[in-house]
Amino acid sequence: GKHLGKGAASKVTLMVRKGCPGELYAVKEFRGKSNRESQEDYEKKIKSEFSIGKSLHHPNIVETIRLCSDHGRWNHVMEYCAEGDLFGLVQKGFFKGEDKKKDRLCLFKQLIQGVNYLHANGIAHRDIKLENLLLTKDSKLKITDFGVSEVFSGTHPGLREAGGQCGQNMGEVRLCSPGICGSEPYIAPEVLEKKHSYDPRALDVWGSAIVMIYLTFGGAIWSRAQLGNLHYDKLVKGWNRWYEKHPECDACITDTDYPNCYALDVGVNPPALRRVLLQMLNPDPA
Repeated sequence: GKHLGKGAASKVTLMVRKGCPGELYAVKEFRGKSNRESQEDYEKKIKSEFSIGKSLHHPNIVETIRLCSDHGRWNHVMEYCAEGDLFGLVQKGFFKGEDKKKDRLCLFKQLIQGVNYLHANGIAHRDIKLENLLLTKDSKLKITDFGVSEVFSGTHPGLREAGGQCGQNMGEVRLCSPGICGSEPYIAPEVLEKKHSYDPRALDVWGSAIVMIYLTFGGAIWSRAQLGNLHYDKLVKGWNRWYEKHPECDACITDTDYPNCYALDVGVNPPALRRVLLQMLNPDPA
């Protein structure tokens, strides 16, 4: 089959169903077990990713079809998205420019709908980035790769009592232990700090805003959300100044009264989108 992509732990290949040349699938083959992990831990991780993916059914989430083992290698069979990932399309400059504004907004809306569905069912993706967002031939955006996802509320879909369903027995939010998760330019500042437990939903919200930054500017505006990165410093200063002017705890930013962060002031339109992105990129997760 045609090679579609690869990550640290797997590679993805295009496969055709036997006897059905029109039926195309993306097959994710996992690397073998490393010496550092037990067979039990290795299989548990693969089966957790599969059971989360298999429980999700939404227009903006890749359908996971089956898990199979071939010569000791585990494979996930998934829906195939013909246009590939957004990273490749952004690199080719597909979404830059004023004339592509509607396309960018349409993709962003679909991403938010997918993330909202995940969170409503107790699942945080934790690695939202261009490479994990696929496009079908009719321009549907689909979130893929649940390898580092966290079930933060309710029963894990892989447990018997969940019956393969997500969003079962929803209750309080379970925080994630301190530690880096995700890909650097997309990681929220509270996760990079590694000091405190964090709400994984906030990591997805931050990552989704960074995706829109990539679509708008054709690249990242900071390499990591830490002081010392020029545009991130400006974002933090802008928010600090805004909070000084609005000490009341329920103050909300508007299209005309918002934290100034040069890149977003100049490069993001319409104003309503800038307002949404700034709220998503609040350096204080509280």
